[in-house]
Amino acid sequence: MGRNVATLASHPRRVNAVAHRHSGDVSEDRPPGTTVLETVKKTFGVIHLALATMFGVHFVVAPLYDSVTSWDPVSVWLVLDWLVAVGVITGVVFSYMRWMSARHADFGERLGSGAMMIGAVAVLLMFFEQWFTTRLFPLDNDAWVEDRINLWWQVVTVAFVVVSGQIGVYLLGIGPSWFRKVD
Repeated sequence: MGRNVATLASHPRRVNAVAHRHSGDVSEDRPPGTTVLETVKKTFGVIHLALATMFGVHFVVAPLYDSVTSWDPVSVWLVLDWLVAVGVITGVVFSYMRWMSARHADFGERLGSGAMMIGAVAVLLMFFEQWFTTRLFPLDNDAWVEDRINLWWQVVTVAFVVVSGQIGVYLLGIGPSWFRKVD
């Protein structure tokens, strides 16, 4: 113990750093009002908006270049599916965090967080059901089953774009005032 005190006493910068760390104020490393969780939320907010944009644009553009070129849009979907898998999992995590923090909030915040949570879980279930049955473990299907699969992929795509966009806007703290959590 005596050695630690002597070491700290000989280095005033260390004394200040240790005292600062134990005081609970760690804002020296980050801009004022920014925590690690806020930074992670903002980062994933940008990621969710980027995923929603990429998925939505490819959904609209894929039929156009499918009919014009010989390039297969399914190869792009196969790459996007891995990104969307990460997006739906993190979407459920952040929706759950919002839902748990809104337990004692006003009715509007509880309603918004519950809707976001239900939407995120629904997209997660629909996406992974489609992904496992059509991409990872494909079966030989007839035309009727193929049409059903294509219809469900369209539903999953539209739902993912809406829910991921909503999660991204919420995580970034942009949008109308009724959508943002006001402290």
